[in-house]
Amino acid sequence: EEGPKAFGQEKVIEPKFWLIRYKGKVAAPTNGAWRFWGYGGEVCCVRINGKTVLVSNHEDVKTPKTHWKSPESPGQLAGSGRLVAGDWVELRAGQFVDIDVLIGERGGGTFDCFLLIEKKGDTYAKTKDGYPILPVFQLAANATRTAKDAPLFMQEGPVWRALPAPKN
Repeated sequence: EEGPKAFGQEKVIEPKFWLIRYKGKVAAPTNGAWRFWGYGGEVCCVRINGKTVLVSNHEDVKTPKTHWKSPESPGQLAGSGRLVAGDWVELRAGQFVDIDVLIGERGGGTFDCFLLIEKKGDTYAKTKDGYPILPVFQLAANATRTAKDAPLFMQEGPVWRALPAPKN
C-alpha cells in the first residue's frame, strides 16, 4: 500500500498491478566493467543503452517475458527471493548511457525491490555464506536504511551521475 503513496498517487492508483519505469541517463563514477545485482518482489528489470542487463523478478512472475538469463547462480537472500547477477557492462567515467529501470507489483503481501552495483576487480567484504556485500546503486549521496529482509549491503558506495531523459 505504500508504493502509490510514496508517489502521492494513492487516490489514483490501487496498491496492486502497478509498474514504474525510471528512464534517464547515468554515468559511472569510474572507468571499468560494472554490473547490477537485483531482486524484485514482483518485478525488477534494468536496461543499459536498450540492452537488457538484469531481470530479477519473483520466481512466479513470468512477465515481462525476456530471454535474458543471469550469468551466475543466485546470490544472497533478498526479500522473498535471492539477488540475481546482471551482465557486465563496460563503462567510462563521466560518459552518459541510457538507463531504464522497471519495477512493479501484482498485489498481495509485501513489495520489495533491491538494486545493488558491483565493479569488476574491486574487493568486497563477504557475508558468512561467501556472497559479496555490495553498495546500493545510487544517484545521490544518501543515508540508505536497512529494511526487514534486505540483503546485506555497504552503507557507503559510489555515487553515479544522472541526467533526466529528454521528453518525447
